[in-house]
Amino acid sequence: MGGLRVESDGVTDSFEDPGLENYLYAMVVESSPADADGDGAVALALGGDDCDDTDPMTLPGAAEVAYDGVDQDCDGADLTDLDGDGADAEEAGGPDCDDTDPAFGPEVKDTCGDAIDQDCSGSDSLCGGGEGIDASPGCGCDTGAGSSGVAVLALAALAMGRRRR
Repeated sequence: MGGLRVESDGVTDSFEDPGLENYLYAMVVESSPADADGDGAVALALGGDDCDDTDPMTLPGAAEVAYDGVDQDCDGADLTDLDGDGADAEEAGGPDCDDTDPAFGPEVKDTCGDAIDQDCSGSDSLCGGGEGIDASPGCGCDTGAGSSGVAVLALAALAMGRRRR
């Protein structure tokens, strides 16, 4: 039988009772300063990987709560980009207006005239020309399929022609 050896003040005792061994082991583990919050992960300061040894819900492998400013899983950062597009969500102080869809974000090209704000600028871009050209400077918008930019120009030219008469 393997027993537990206890050394104290230079005296070594051996216990052959397995029940006593488990009891002593539990006492040592539960009172260990290496894991102050009792979550089973050793504190960073003591060579472990528990980034917050005062909170038993914060340890490596824990479920991360997005946008709360707390690093629950000890990976070095809070979860601020759910869709993985590289832009933090507005809820976390970032510019991504829809963090559930990578088709929306500040680096996405806006499709003008579709009433959808893909680039998170606060509004849809207006289209003034056909063939993917936007009248507003610096927009770089895509008119998308079925754009009526040419029709708008034709109507504007027709209206100008009637004024001259």
